[in-house]
Amino acid sequence: MRNEFLRKGIVLGCFIVTGFAFGQQNMLDLTSWVAGTGNTFDDVFKREGAESENVREPGLDPFGNTAMVWRGTPESAGGRHGGWYTANIAIDHTKSYRLTVWVKKTGSQSGNAHFSFNVFGNGNTQQSLKLDGTVKNNPFFLRSDLPTLDTWYLLVGYVHGSGYTGTQKTGGVYNVQGDKLVELEDFKFTTEALSLRHRIHLYSGSIGESQFHYGPTIFELNDQEPSIAELLNPDTGSVGPAVVGGNTGPWSSNTNGVHFDSGNVGIGTADPGADWKLAVNGKIRAKEIKVETGWADYVFEKDYPLPTLDEVGEHIAKKGHLINIPSAAEVETNGVELGEMNKLLLEKIEELTLYILNQEERLKRLENIEKKHLNNK
Repeated sequence: MRNEFLRKGIVLGCFIVTGFAFGQQNMLDLTSWVAGTGNTFDDVFKREGAESENVREPGLDPFGNTAMVWRGTPESAGGRHGGWYTANIAIDHTKSYRLTVWVKKTGSQSGNAHFSFNVFGNGNTQQSLKLDGTVKNNPFFLRSDLPTLDTWYLLVGYVHGSGYTGTQKTGGVYNVQGDKLVELEDFKFTTEALSLRHRIHLYSGSIGESQFHYGPTIFELNDQEPSIAELLNPDTGSVGPAVVGGNTGPWSSNTNGVHFDSGNVGIGTADPGADWKLAVNGKIRAKEIKVETGWADYVFEKDYPLPTLDEVGEHIAKKGHLINIPSAAEVETNGVELGEMNKLLLEKIEELTLYILNQEERLKRLENIEKKHLNNK
Protein backbone atom coordinates (compact mmCIF):
# COMPACT_ATOMS: atom_id res chain seq x y z
CA MET A 1 0.00 0.00 0.00
CA ARG A 2 2.79 2.41 0.86
CA ASN A 3 4.47 1.86 -2.50
CA GLU A 4 1.19 2.53 -4.28
CA PHE A 5 0.74 6.00 -2.85
CA LEU A 6 4.45 6.66 -3.14
CA ARG A 7 4.14 5.93 -6.86
CA LYS A 8 1.18 8.29 -7.18
CA GLY A 9 3.17 11.09 -5.58
CA ILE A 10 4.43 11.93 -2.11
CA VAL A 11 5.80 15.38 -1.36
CA LEU A 12 6.55 17.34 1.76
CA GLY A 13 4.78 20.64 2.06
CA CYS A 14 2.67 23.03 4.04
CA PHE A 15 -1.09 22.73 4.39
CA ILE A 16 -4.00 24.28 6.27
CA VAL A 17 -6.85 22.20 7.65
CA THR A 18 -10.23 23.53 8.68
CA GLY A 19 -11.30 20.84 11.10
CA PHE A 20 -8.92 17.95 11.40
CA ALA A 21 -11.05 15.43 9.56
CA PHE A 22 -9.06 13.99 6.71
CA GLY A 23 -11.83 11.72 5.40
CA GLN A 24 -14.26 14.64 5.20
CA GLN A 25 -13.90 18.35 5.86
CA ASN A 26 -16.20 20.33 8.12
CA MET A 27 -18.79 22.07 5.92
CA LEU A 28 -18.49 25.18 8.13
CA ASP A 29 -15.37 27.24 7.42
CA LEU A 30 -13.96 28.43 10.77
CA THR A 31 -10.82 30.12 9.45
CA SER A 32 -12.49 33.52 9.95
CA TRP A 33 -12.87 33.03 13.71
CA VAL A 34 -10.66 35.83 15.02
CA ALA A 35 -11.02 37.94 18.15
CA GLY A 36 -13.47 40.85 18.14
CA THR A 37 -17.11 41.82 17.76
CA GLY A 38 -18.98 42.51 14.57
CA ASN A 39 -22.31 42.97 12.88
CA THR A 40 -22.05 39.81 10.79
CA PHE A 41 -18.43 38.78 11.53
CA ASP A 42 -17.96 37.13 8.13
CA ASP A 43 -19.76 35.53 5.19
CA VAL A 44 -20.52 32.32 7.11
CA PHE A 45 -21.58 33.32 10.64
CA LYS A 46 -24.30 35.96 11.19
CA ARG A 47 -24.82 37.19 14.75
CA GLU A 48 -27.97 36.64 16.84
CA GLY A 49 -28.65 39.59 19.14
CA ALA A 50 -26.88 42.94 19.37
CA GLU A 51 -23.37 43.43 18.05
CA SER A 52 -22.03 44.12 21.55
CA GLU A 53 -23.63 40.88 22.82
CA ASN A 54 -21.48 38.77 20.48
CA VAL A 55 -17.75 38.52 21.14
CA ARG A 56 -15.12 36.12 19.79
CA GLU A 57 -12.21 35.85 22.18
CA PRO A 58 -9.51 33.45 23.40
CA GLY A 59 -10.77 31.12 26.11
CA LEU A 60 -10.53 27.54 27.37
CA ASP A 61 -12.05 24.96 25.04
CA PRO A 62 -13.72 21.72 26.27
CA PHE A 63 -10.28 20.05 26.46
CA GLY A 64 -8.65 22.72 28.65
CA ASN A 65 -6.67 24.35 25.83
CA THR A 66 -6.67 27.96 24.75
CA ALA A 67 -8.86 28.42 21.68
CA MET A 68 -11.12 30.99 20.02
CA VAL A 69 -14.61 30.82 21.53
CA TRP A 70 -17.80 32.77 20.79
CA ARG A 71 -19.36 34.42 23.87
CA GLY A 72 -22.96 35.63 24.02
CA THR A 73 -23.73 37.99 26.94
CA PRO A 74 -27.19 39.61 27.29
CA GLU A 75 -27.46 43.36 27.78
CA SER A 76 -31.25 43.27 28.18
CA ALA A 77 -34.02 40.81 29.00
CA GLY A 78 -35.86 38.71 26.41
CA GLY A 79 -35.01 37.81 22.85
CA ARG A 80 -31.82 36.39 21.37
CA HIS A 81 -28.52 37.34 22.99
CA GLY A 82 -25.43 35.92 21.38
CA GLY A 83 -24.88 33.15 18.90
CA TRP A 84 -25.34 32.78 15.16
CA TYR A 85 -27.13 31.48 12.14
CA THR A 86 -24.85 30.52 9.29
CA ALA A 87 -25.02 31.14 5.59
CA ASN A 88 -26.94 28.50 3.65
CA ILE A 89 -24.88 25.38 2.97
CA ALA A 90 -25.81 23.38 -0.16
CA ILE A 91 -27.03 19.84 0.62
CA ASP A 92 -28.35 16.74 -1.13
CA HIS A 93 -31.85 16.05 0.25
CA THR A 94 -31.36 12.29 -0.18
CA LYS A 95 -28.44 12.26 2.30
CA SER A 96 -28.26 12.70 6.08
CA TYR A 97 -26.27 15.34 7.95
CA ARG A 98 -25.04 15.82 11.52
CA LEU A 99 -24.79 19.24 13.20
CA THR A 100 -22.74 19.73 16.37
CA VAL A 101 -21.51 22.53 18.62
CA TRP A 102 -19.91 22.74 22.06
CA VAL A 103 -21.81 25.01 24.50
CA LYS A 104 -21.20 26.21 28.07
CA LYS A 105 -23.35 28.47 30.32
CA THR A 106 -22.07 30.67 33.14
CA GLY A 107 -23.69 33.07 35.62
CA SER A 108 -27.22 31.66 35.75
CA GLN A 109 -29.69 29.35 34.06
CA SER A 110 -32.34 32.00 33.41
CA GLY A 111 -31.85 31.80 29.65
CA ASN A 112 -32.21 28.78 27.36
CA ALA A 113 -29.79 27.32 24.84
CA HIS A 114 -31.54 27.22 21.47
CA PHE A 115 -29.86 24.75 19.11
CA SER A 116 -31.65 24.56 15.78
CA PHE A 117 -31.34 24.65 12.00
CA ASN A 118 -33.14 25.86 8.90
CA VAL A 119 -33.66 24.11 5.59
CA PHE A 120 -34.59 25.98 2.42
CA GLY A 121 -35.77 25.12 -1.08
CA ASN A 122 -36.53 27.29 -4.08
CA GLY A 123 -37.95 30.71 -3.20
CA ASN A 124 -36.44 30.48 0.32
CA THR A 125 -39.27 28.17 1.42
CA GLN A 126 -38.77 26.06 4.54
CA GLN A 127 -38.32 22.36 3.75
CA SER A 128 -37.96 20.33 6.97
CA LEU A 129 -40.08 17.57 8.48
CA LYS A 130 -40.40 15.68 11.73
CA LEU A 131 -39.64 11.98 11.40
CA ASP A 132 -43.36 11.19 11.22
CA GLY A 133 -43.64 13.38 8.12
CA THR A 134 -45.21 16.38 9.87
CA VAL A 135 -44.05 19.70 8.43
CA LYS A 136 -41.77 21.54 10.87
CA ASN A 137 -40.76 24.96 9.55
CA ASN A 138 -39.01 26.15 12.72
CA PRO A 139 -37.24 23.03 14.02
CA PHE A 140 -35.26 22.93 17.28
CA PHE A 141 -32.96 20.17 18.44
CA LEU A 142 -32.72 21.76 21.91
CA ARG A 143 -34.69 24.58 23.53
CA SER A 144 -33.89 24.35 27.25
CA ASP A 145 -31.20 24.79 29.90
CA LEU A 146 -27.96 22.86 29.81
CA PRO A 147 -27.62 20.29 32.62
CA THR A 148 -25.24 22.37 34.76
CA LEU A 149 -23.39 25.68 34.72
CA ASP A 150 -19.69 26.14 33.96
CA THR A 151 -19.52 22.88 32.03
CA TRP A 152 -18.96 22.24 28.33
CA TYR A 153 -21.50 20.02 26.57
CA LEU A 154 -21.47 18.70 23.02
CA LEU A 155 -24.85 19.23 21.30
CA VAL A 156 -25.51 16.79 18.45
CA GLY A 157 -28.44 16.99 16.02
CA TYR A 158 -29.35 14.96 12.93
CA VAL A 159 -31.24 15.92 9.77
CA HIS A 160 -31.89 12.82 7.67
CA GLY A 161 -32.47 12.30 3.98
CA SER A 162 -35.94 12.72 2.52
CA GLY A 163 -36.31 8.94 2.14
CA TYR A 164 -35.39 8.18 5.78
CA THR A 165 -37.96 5.95 7.53
CA GLY A 166 -36.46 5.64 11.02
CA THR A 167 -38.33 6.88 14.08
CA GLN A 168 -35.67 6.76 16.84
CA LYS A 169 -34.02 9.80 18.42
CA THR A 170 -30.27 9.68 17.77
CA GLY A 171 -29.21 13.23 18.66
CA GLY A 172 -28.21 14.20 22.16
CA VAL A 173 -26.43 16.35 24.72
CA TYR A 174 -23.09 14.77 25.72
CA ASN A 175 -20.72 15.56 28.54
CA VAL A 176 -16.97 15.46 27.96
CA GLN A 177 -16.85 11.94 29.43
CA GLY A 178 -19.01 10.70 26.54
CA ASP A 179 -22.29 10.19 28.40
CA LYS A 180 -25.48 11.11 26.55
CA LEU A 181 -27.42 13.08 29.16
CA VAL A 182 -30.37 14.26 27.04
CA GLU A 183 -31.93 12.85 23.87
CA LEU A 184 -32.63 15.34 21.09
CA GLU A 185 -35.23 15.02 18.36
CA ASP A 186 -34.18 14.09 14.81
CA PHE A 187 -35.62 15.64 11.63
CA LYS A 188 -35.49 15.04 7.89
CA PHE A 189 -35.57 16.93 4.58
CA THR A 190 -38.38 17.21 2.11
CA THR A 191 -37.62 16.30 -1.50
CA GLU A 192 -37.47 20.05 -2.28
CA ALA A 193 -34.68 20.83 0.20
CA LEU A 194 -31.60 22.52 -1.27
CA SER A 195 -29.67 24.12 1.60
CA LEU A 196 -29.11 23.91 5.33
CA ARG A 197 -27.91 26.36 7.95
CA HIS A 198 -26.61 25.87 11.49
CA ARG A 199 -28.14 27.92 14.36
CA ILE A 200 -27.28 28.34 18.05
CA HIS A 201 -28.06 31.20 20.44
CA LEU A 202 -28.85 32.14 24.02
CA TYR A 203 -32.53 33.01 24.40
CA SER A 204 -34.05 35.23 27.12
CA GLY A 205 -30.86 35.36 29.13
CA SER A 206 -30.27 37.73 32.03
CA ILE A 207 -27.57 40.33 32.63
CA GLY A 208 -24.52 38.63 34.16
CA GLU A 209 -25.18 35.39 32.30
CA SER A 210 -23.05 34.18 29.36
CA GLN A 211 -23.23 31.35 26.87
CA PHE A 212 -20.00 30.18 25.23
CA HIS A 213 -19.79 28.33 21.90
CA TYR A 214 -16.96 26.37 20.33
CA GLY A 215 -16.18 24.17 17.30
CA PRO A 216 -19.46 24.09 15.32
CA THR A 217 -19.61 21.48 12.55
CA ILE A 218 -21.81 20.15 9.78
CA PHE A 219 -20.86 16.74 8.37
CA GLU A 220 -22.55 14.56 5.80
CA LEU A 221 -23.10 11.04 7.16
CA ASN A 222 -21.07 8.93 4.73
CA ASP A 223 -18.71 6.95 7.02
CA GLN A 224 -15.99 9.58 6.45
CA GLU A 225 -17.18 11.94 9.20
CA PRO A 226 -15.46 11.95 12.62
CA SER A 227 -17.27 9.80 15.15
CA ILE A 228 -18.92 11.25 18.25
CA ALA A 229 -16.18 9.58 20.30
CA GLU A 230 -13.53 11.42 18.27
CA LEU A 231 -15.31 14.76 18.71
CA LEU A 232 -15.51 14.14 22.45
CA ASN A 233 -11.89 12.99 22.70
CA PRO A 234 -9.69 14.05 19.76
CA ASP A 235 -6.73 12.07 21.17
CA THR A 236 -8.50 8.83 20.23
CA GLY A 237 -8.06 9.32 16.51
CA SER A 238 -6.74 11.44 13.69
CA VAL A 239 -9.80 13.68 13.68
CA GLY A 240 -11.39 16.07 16.11
CA PRO A 241 -13.48 19.20 16.38
CA ALA A 242 -12.47 22.12 14.22
CA VAL A 243 -9.90 24.24 15.97
CA VAL A 244 -9.30 27.96 15.68
CA GLY A 245 -6.48 28.44 18.15
CA GLY A 246 -5.14 26.36 21.00
CA ASN A 247 -4.70 22.61 20.83
CA THR A 248 -6.87 19.67 19.86
CA GLY A 249 -5.29 16.28 20.51
CA PRO A 250 -1.83 16.12 18.93
CA TRP A 251 -2.42 19.28 16.85
CA SER A 252 -1.47 22.78 17.93
CA SER A 253 -2.15 26.14 16.35
CA ASN A 254 -0.97 29.67 16.84
CA THR A 255 -0.84 32.88 14.82
CA ASN A 256 1.78 31.29 12.56
CA GLY A 257 -0.34 28.28 11.54
CA VAL A 258 -1.06 24.68 12.48
CA HIS A 259 1.64 22.22 13.51
CA PHE A 260 2.02 18.59 14.54
CA ASP A 261 5.08 17.89 16.65
CA SER A 262 5.31 14.09 16.57
CA GLY A 263 4.11 11.15 14.52
CA ASN A 264 3.30 10.97 10.80
CA VAL A 265 0.37 12.36 8.80
CA GLY A 266 -1.49 10.59 6.01
CA ILE A 267 -3.86 12.30 3.58
CA GLY A 268 -5.92 9.88 1.55
CA THR A 269 -4.31 6.99 3.43
CA ALA A 270 -4.49 5.65 6.99
CA ASP A 271 -0.97 4.19 6.70
CA PRO A 272 1.64 6.89 5.97
CA GLY A 273 4.46 4.47 6.86
CA ALA A 274 7.12 4.92 9.50
CA ASP A 275 9.56 6.83 7.25
CA TRP A 276 7.27 9.59 5.96
CA LYS A 277 6.24 12.64 7.99
CA LEU A 278 3.59 13.44 5.35
CA ALA A 279 2.21 10.90 2.89
CA VAL A 280 -0.37 11.89 0.26
CA ASN A 281 -2.26 9.34 -1.81
CA GLY A 282 -3.23 11.62 -4.68
CA LYS A 283 -2.25 14.74 -6.55
CA ILE A 284 -0.72 17.81 -4.92
CA ARG A 285 -0.74 21.32 -6.38
CA ALA A 286 1.75 23.94 -5.24
CA LYS A 287 3.43 27.09 -6.53
CA GLU A 288 6.78 26.12 -5.03
CA ILE A 289 8.36 23.06 -3.43
CA LYS A 290 11.69 23.31 -1.64
CA VAL A 291 13.65 20.09 -1.14
CA GLU A 292 16.73 20.19 1.07
CA THR A 293 19.25 17.59 -0.11
CA GLY A 294 22.84 17.03 -1.27
CA TRP A 295 24.08 18.29 -4.65
CA ALA A 296 26.22 16.83 -7.45
CA ASP A 297 29.19 19.18 -7.76
CA TYR A 298 31.44 16.27 -6.75
CA VAL A 299 31.49 15.48 -10.48
CA PHE A 300 33.87 18.42 -11.00
CA GLU A 301 36.38 17.23 -8.41
CA LYS A 302 39.71 16.08 -9.87
CA ASP A 303 39.48 12.53 -8.53
CA TYR A 304 35.90 11.93 -9.77
CA PRO A 305 35.84 8.59 -11.66
CA LEU A 306 34.14 9.85 -14.82
CA PRO A 307 33.02 6.78 -16.82
CA THR A 308 34.29 6.58 -20.36
CA LEU A 309 31.74 6.79 -23.15
CA ASP A 310 32.47 3.14 -23.92
CA GLU A 311 31.57 2.25 -20.33
CA VAL A 312 28.36 4.27 -20.57
CA GLY A 313 27.45 2.50 -23.81
CA GLU A 314 28.13 -0.94 -22.35
CA HIS A 315 26.01 -0.15 -19.24
CA ILE A 316 23.08 1.02 -21.39
CA ALA A 317 23.36 -2.08 -23.56
CA LYS A 318 23.31 -4.41 -20.53
CA LYS A 319 21.00 -2.56 -18.10
CA GLY A 320 18.79 -0.39 -20.30
CA HIS A 321 19.34 2.78 -18.25
CA LEU A 322 22.09 5.24 -17.32
CA ILE A 323 24.69 4.55 -14.62
CA ASN A 324 23.37 5.49 -11.13
CA ILE A 325 19.86 6.17 -12.49
CA PRO A 326 17.10 3.78 -11.30
CA SER A 327 15.37 1.63 -13.88
CA ALA A 328 11.72 2.03 -14.87
CA ALA A 329 10.88 -1.11 -12.88
CA GLU A 330 12.54 0.30 -9.74
CA VAL A 331 10.63 3.57 -10.06
CA GLU A 332 7.37 1.68 -10.55
CA THR A 333 8.01 -0.26 -7.34
CA ASN A 334 9.65 2.33 -5.07
CA GLY A 335 8.63 5.70 -6.48
CA VAL A 336 10.99 8.64 -6.92
CA GLU A 337 12.62 10.69 -4.18
CA LEU A 338 12.55 14.19 -5.65
CA GLY A 339 15.68 15.50 -3.94
CA GLU A 340 17.82 12.45 -4.75
CA MET A 341 16.56 12.27 -8.35
CA ASN A 342 17.30 15.96 -8.99
CA LYS A 343 20.83 15.37 -7.69
CA LEU A 344 21.30 12.36 -10.00
CA LEU A 345 19.95 14.25 -13.00
CA LEU A 346 22.37 17.09 -12.27
CA GLU A 347 25.14 14.48 -11.98
CA LYS A 348 24.37 13.36 -15.56
CA ILE A 349 24.25 16.96 -16.80
CA GLU A 350 27.64 17.71 -15.21
CA GLU A 351 29.09 14.50 -16.68
CA LEU A 352 27.78 15.54 -20.12
CA THR A 353 29.44 18.91 -19.63
CA LEU A 354 32.77 17.18 -18.92
CA TYR A 355 32.35 14.98 -22.03
CA ILE A 356 31.69 18.09 -24.15
CA LEU A 357 34.70 19.91 -22.69
CA ASN A 358 36.89 16.85 -23.34
CA GLN A 359 35.65 16.64 -26.91
CA GLU A 360 36.25 20.36 -27.37
CA GLU A 361 39.82 19.90 -26.16
CA ARG A 362 40.33 17.00 -28.60
CA LEU A 363 38.94 19.06 -31.48
CA LYS A 364 41.33 21.92 -30.70
CA ARG A 365 44.28 19.52 -30.63
CA LEU A 366 43.22 18.05 -33.96
CA GLU A 367 42.82 21.53 -35.42
CA ASN A 368 46.32 22.49 -34.24
CA ILE A 369 47.79 19.32 -35.75
CA GLU A 370 46.00 20.05 -39.03
CA LYS A 371 47.31 23.64 -39.09
CA LYS A 372 50.88 22.50 -38.50
CA HIS A 373 50.50 19.93 -41.24
CA LEU A 374 49.25 22.57 -43.71
CA ASN A 375 52.02 25.02 -42.74
CA ASN A 376 54.70 22.37 -43.37
CA LYS A 377 53.55 21.79 -46.94
